[in-house]
Amino acid sequence: AVVSTQSTGLTQPCMIHYNYIGYLEDFENSFNFVHEKVFSDLQVNIEPKYTNSSTTSEVIAAYRAVPQALLDSVYSKYEDDFKIGGYSKDIDCIGKELTLTG
Repeated sequence: AVVSTQSTGLTQPCMIHYNYIGYLEDFENSFNFVHEKVFSDLQVNIEPKYTNSSTTSEVIAAYRAVPQALLDSVYSKYEDDFKIGGYSKDIDCIGKELTLTG
């Protein structure tokens, strides 16, 4: 069974001070940042197993095909996750460079 729960309901992220938040969309850079700061004495090499086969224009076209009412419903349910993760519900932001800070 697939369980769909807001991450805010599972972890109460606002109760914890985070020094860094990584993103799956940019896993390699997130991993490298944490590895350098915390585990620099460990020899770890990650190699990508999968590549993204969708172009930005294909992803935007797919989102545009979804009824706006459904997109609004999903956003409403996961609004806290969008805010905490720094995500936008604006389709035009897809494909823009993700800027990591830390």
